[in-house]
Amino acid sequence: APISLVLSEAPVLVVSLWISWFFVKQNQGAAGIWLVPIVEILNSFLKSWFRHPRPGWIAKDPVEFRQWTCEYSFPSSDMMLAMASSAYLFPDHPYTMAVVGTVVGINRMFVGAHYLHDVIIGAILGPAVTWAYKAYRVHETYIEPNLHSISGRVELVAMTLPICLVTGFLYLRALELKDPKEWEMKANNSHANFRPLDTTQAHLKQFSGMYGLLLSLIAWATPHNELEDIKNDTRNIYARILLGQFLVVGTFLTIAATSPKQPLWAMHICRAFRYASVPGVVMFACAPIFRWVGI
Repeated sequence: APISLVLSEAPVLVVSLWISWFFVKQNQGAAGIWLVPIVEILNSFLKSWFRHPRPGWIAKDPVEFRQWTCEYSFPSSDMMLAMASSAYLFPDHPYTMAVVGTVVGINRMFVGAHYLHDVIIGAILGPAVTWAYKAYRVHETYIEPNLHSISGRVELVAMTLPICLVTGFLYLRALELKDPKEWEMKANNSHANFRPLDTTQAHLKQFSGMYGLLLSLIAWATPHNELEDIKNDTRNIYARILLGQFLVVGTFLTIAATSPKQPLWAMHICRAFRYASVPGVVMFACAPIFRWVGI
C-alpha cells in the first residue's frame, strides 16, 4: 500500500519540482516554466490526433484503473513533462533524468493509464521539446522581450490564438469521427466508480488547464531583471519551499474540490482557472508572506 500510494502520486513530484526550483533559482525557473504548458498542449494535440485508447478501454481482460482519466493514451503526457523538465533543470545529470523517467514511467503503467510504448515515446519527445526550446532560444527571443510592456503581453496572447484554432479543429474532428460506443460502454461498465467517459471531450480537459496556465504566465510573469536568486541560508530555502508548496497546492486543491463536474463547459472553465491560479499565488502571495514570516 505505501508503494502504491507513492507511485500513484509520482506525477505530482514534477509540479512540486518546478515550484521548489522557482523559490531557489528564480531566473532559471522563470525561464523554463513555460515548458510546462508548451509540452502539455503539444501532447494534447498528439493524443487527439492519434486517438489511441487507454488500456482499460479496450483490453479483453479488465485493467484496473487506479487513476481515472478521459484523455487518450498516446503519448504519455506525464512522461513527456517529467523528461522535458528534467532535461531543462538537470542537463548535466543524466542519471537524475533516468531516475525521474523510471519513477514516472513505472507509475503511469502501474496505475493502468498507459502502455509501454506510450511511456517510451513520451520519454523521447520530452527532451526533444526541451532541446528545441533551448536551441531556438524561445524564451529569450519570443517571450522575455514581450514581458516589459502591456502591448508586448497582448502580442503574446495573440500568438496563442492558433492554439485555439487547432483545438477547435480537433473538437470538430472528434465529433465527426466519434469513437465506437463500445469503448465508452466498456470503460464505464468496468469502472462505474469513476466519472463517465466522453471521448469527444478528451482533449479539452488537458487543453483547458494548460491554456489557462499559459495565459496566466503571460499576465503575471516577471522579467528577468526584476528577479533574484535566493542567497539565504539553507534553512530559509527549505522553509520557503515548504511554505510555498503549502500555499500553491492548498489553493489548487481548494479550487478543484469546489469545481462542478457538470455541465462540462463549467468544468473546463474552472479547470483553466485552477491552473491559472498557480502563477498568481507564486508571484503575489508567496513573496509578501515570506517577508512577513521572516524567511
